[in-house]
Amino acid sequence: MTNRTESANRRSAKEAAHMMRLRRSLAVLLTTAALAGLPACSQMKVQTVYDQRVDFSGYTSWAWATEEALLINDGSLNPRIYNETNEGLIRGAIERELGHRGMVNKAPDDAEAQLVLFFTVTTDKMIEIGGLGTNPYNLQWSEDVASRERTKGTLTIGVFDRASRKQVWSGWASKPLTPGEDAKVVIDAAVGKILEGFPPK
Repeated sequence: MTNRTESANRRSAKEAAHMMRLRRSLAVLLTTAALAGLPACSQMKVQTVYDQRVDFSGYTSWAWATEEALLINDGSLNPRIYNETNEGLIRGAIERELGHRGMVNKAPDDAEAQLVLFFTVTTDKMIEIGGLGTNPYNLQWSEDVASRERTKGTLTIGVFDRASRKQVWSGWASKPLTPGEDAKVVIDAAVGKILEGFPPK
């Protein structure tokens, strides 16, 4: 009995360490996305990167990195963005898009899942200034004279190869968020655009 308990504890510790490595890899991805300097405008901006050495045609199955919530509200984040409803909407949109591509969704602990997926949402404050045209910074110009502060949201999806435990693909969509927008419409559009070219040919 003791041996089985120790074995289970070792597996749990190993899985926890793997999750930490995935989170660190995703943090690097998010830093890369931020440094890319995506321009803020009314349109959604989408970008993807992937390992061109990888043959994606062989992937037929995938799993979430964890069944636990990936959108985590620690009390300091906007509860209108970081909530269970949006968590479910993002997961559902990703599952539908990959299902349309014939990819099978496995359980997180299923060793047959070839890919492991992660996602996160980040927000940044942007300033909209009237009457000055466009710019490449975290500013947005409008025809209004007055300036106002807005929130830009970025949804990032990271894909890892389970066997190598290396990130092979990532994509993100960024747009200014407007109060009153239908979250499902925005999320479905973002996920659809991010995964439009997935898997790469």
